[in-house]
Amino acid sequence: MIDTDNSKKKLRNYITSNFSMSIDVLDEVMRLFSPGLYKKGEYFSKQGEPSKYCGFVCEGILNMYILNEDGSQFIKTFITENQFMLATFDPEEQSTITIQAITDAPVMLADYSVLQRMFEKYPSFGLFAKMEIEKYLESVYKKLEEFATKDAKKRYLMFLREFPDLAEKIPQYYIASYLGITPTQLSRIRKTMHLEKS
Repeated sequence: MIDTDNSKKKLRNYITSNFSMSIDVLDEVMRLFSPGLYKKGEYFSKQGEPSKYCGFVCEGILNMYILNEDGSQFIKTFITENQFMLATFDPEEQSTITIQAITDAPVMLADYSVLQRMFEKYPSFGLFAKMEIEKYLESVYKKLEEFATKDAKKRYLMFLREFPDLAEKIPQYYIASYLGITPTQLSRIRKTMHLEKS
């Protein structure tokens, strides 16, 4: 069951704590969002299909991945509480990524094409959206750059720093896919680190 009031409160608090806009604009923006719920295993977007929504995650965990030709997944990132998610910048185009719920995830949803019109109507809101997009892209580029130069153990340590609460909440094969290694390799790394601590 969705706690509608809590979901609305989380989105409102996130916007007001990260950007300054008038109450009137904020109220109009909030009216564009409706509460929703993605059950574990359900899709926010699918690779090769249009995706019209922008979502704000109120609770839970989703993963963003690309499906390779051999059917394997390449996980680009995990989307957690207080993060926006968007599969494509053009609602008319097919998504190049899949976003799927790993746990039940209450969200706030808005039609992205309607949000785009709000960006034009209220430049301050458009600036907020631009900042969110830039923040996301910067994190993706930083991850790709650092992953390219680090071994598997260092990549795992990076994962633990970026997602400190996830390691015990999601299946290990998701983490292995994100790191670009096999679950067996991840198990070895975790065992080695445990021995180093003891």
